[in-house]
Parts: sequence; structure tokens; C-alpha cells
Amino acid sequence: RLPMVIFDPIPGQETRNCALLVAQGAAVHLRTLGHTQAIVERLFKGQTLEKMRQSTQPLSAGNASEDLIRSVDQWTRSS
Repeated sequence: RLPMVIFDPIPGQETRNCALLVAQGAAVHLRTLGHTQAIVERLFKGQTLEKMRQSTQPLSAGNASEDLIRSVDQWTRSS
């Protein structure tokens, strides 16, 4: 549930994921490394970072990693 700065997403699905996260306000797409300082300064001004954090909430899969481990454990026990 952390805001992201995404640089050079892999073409295809990751590019679409980046666009979605940016559109939802949960990420910033860093197009060139030369803009790093400006992006970081923008994130820490005002409430930008907190607004981005709040934007991650609806996108969160909750306990996805724990759910995955639980599913694999159940599957291996039943096999």
C-alpha cells in the first residue's frame, strides 16, 4: 500500500499496469531519470504523498501473499 514511482515499465502488461496506477493516483510515471528530483520534491510537497497512499487502498489485494501461501499449502496437503 505504498505509492510508487515507476520508471521504464516493461512493454505490454506492465505498461498497462503503470497507466492504471497513474490514472488511479497511486503512482507517478518517471519518464526520464532527469526528472527524478522534481518528482521526489513534488511527492513531498503538501499532501501529495498522503493522497497517493489513500489512492492505493482500493487497489490493494489485501493479504495477497498470505492468501497465496495458504492456497499452495492447502493444495500440497491435499495432493
